[in-house]
Amino acid sequence: MAAALLAAASLSLVACVPSPTTGPNRPVGAPSSSPSASASPSASVAPVGYLYLDASELQLPICDGDRRVGVAMLNDEPTCRLEGRVTLVFPDGVELDADFGGAGSRVGSDSDVRWAWASVGDYGSVAAMFTSGCRHYIEWGRPDAFAKLERAFGPDHAWACVGNG
Repeated sequence: MAAALLAAASLSLVACVPSPTTGPNRPVGAPSSSPSASASPSASVAPVGYLYLDASELQLPICDGDRRVGVAMLNDEPTCRLEGRVTLVFPDGVELDADFGGAGSRVGSDSDVRWAWASVGDYGSVAAMFTSGCRHYIEWGRPDAFAKLERAFGPDHAWACVGNG
């Protein structure tokens, strides 16, 4: 199973698959001194975290073909992993074409609204809609997926809000 390093905003999602060349908990392409959970923030750089998923957390099959997914469906137990092109449909009618298999975010061109999404392996996928400063935050997804993101990126919705405020 191939692993990829995917970046979105100021965070990185990493799928780690043990192999002789990368080791059991080192993201593909990362130096051996890669941080295990998050890097310390500096005055000019937003905090960066790393989400590590090993092969045991990537057992579900990949969902077939292009998908159109209402974000409320992300609260359900996943039967497959969202990867590739996915159209996320938010309750306000906004539809976002997203590349899943990592994370991403968008800022509304005519509003203060921001959207974020992330794949969290077999834990499911998550999405959020919020305004600047991470006010008026609404999220969709499974609690175990959010717990995994919080361990990697920190509390207070950092997976979505850091770099998007």
